Amino acid sequence: MSQQIRKDQTNFITEHDISDFTEYPFTSGGLSLGISSVRGRYPAGGWDVDNGIEQIWYVMKGSATVEAGDKTYELAEGDMLHIDKGERFSINGTITIMVASSPAWTDEQHLHVN
Repeated sequence: MSQQIRKDQTNFITEHDISDFTEYPFTSGGLSLGISSVRGRYPAGGWDVDNGIEQIWYVMKGSATVEAGDKTYELAEGDMLHIDKGERFSINGTITIMVASSPAWTDEQHLHVN
């Protein structure tokens, strides 16, 4: 079933003046989509891990160094990156990315590790 999500129906989250995330709340549960803007290092220390979901990141603007698993990537506008289930990651730069997650991202599966 198709679904439209207007901008005024999104959820806007700010984390420590480093990151903003606009979440588009699809009802299917099979996927989620959001726009993340990072200014600096995210997370500020350690790593983030999203258990049980995989993500595709598309760089809309800016650039950043991303550490994912045991690899380092230099991302710039137009690039894409796949983050596998349970893979730890960090971002360092000024970047806006579209994040597609499958299944849908939830706060319960999102972890911060040092």
